[in-house]
Amino acid sequence: VLSAAAAAREAGADLLVSIGGGSVTDGTKAVNLCLDRDVRTVAGLDRYVGQDVFGPDEYAMGGGVRQVAVPTTLSAGEFTRIVGVTNKATEHKELFAHTQIQPCSVIFDPELSLHTPEWLWLSTGIRSVDHATEALCSINANPYSSSVAAAALRLLAAALPKTKANPRDLQARLGRQIGCWQAVSAVMMGVHYGASHAIGHVLGGTADVPHGYTSCINLPYVLQYNAEAIPGQCRAVADALGAGPGETAAEAMDALIRGLGMPRTLSDVDFPEGRFEQVCEL
Repeated sequence: VLSAAAAAREAGADLLVSIGGGSVTDGTKAVNLCLDRDVRTVAGLDRYVGQDVFGPDEYAMGGGVRQVAVPTTLSAGEFTRIVGVTNKATEHKELFAHTQIQPCSVIFDPELSLHTPEWLWLSTGIRSVDHATEALCSINANPYSSSVAAAALRLLAAALPKTKANPRDLQARLGRQIGCWQAVSAVMMGVHYGASHAIGHVLGGTADVPHGYTSCINLPYVLQYNAEAIPGQCRAVADALGAGPGETAAEAMDALIRGLGMPRTLSDVDFPEGRFEQVCEL
């Protein structure tokens, strides 16, 4: 992030354009922050860690540089004011947030996404499924957020297998992109996510598990864990996934993920067992 900001500063950039996946999108948002606040060091960036995403901003941005995002994966970070950047010294993904680092324009081009590796396309698709699912299951969900999340989940569950079966189905790929937009919009309404996201951020920042894979691993287990406490919300998830009679949300989610050929356990992604205690602590 700091190197890219230095390059942009040297070029006198008046617009930032990101083309790529969630790391590229978020990295560019962080570059925007660095340019606006004249951040040039790790210590300088550390000053802005942990801003209250939905509370009063603790600093004001000048807004001189904006970002156009062209996403090629499905994690939907281009629609948020949130940035995750891994601090390599602490091996922890840290949060930055501000309204003015959200891209001013997003361009969906399903044909461009044909270049995205299948594992990355499908796993980040499950990341969006995770957004919709945890929005439906949230402790502060509301009727509007839940209706948007349920619509997104239905769209994603239908379109993902289609892109697996026929990667060149551009209509299905565009449907996936629209679904990821719907799914992430709930968090921008102030709806809190749950354990799948919390654990996933640690697995990504500390154990280098790809962001999409963390949802593939966590989400069915989290649904199973929460089923007794929130049976109604879990039933809504199962219905949106098209679950059969008697099939639980956890079982339907497991079937969707396995059907896409995605990993389901920590051992599937070569999790470094020596990091287990560190991950648990974080």
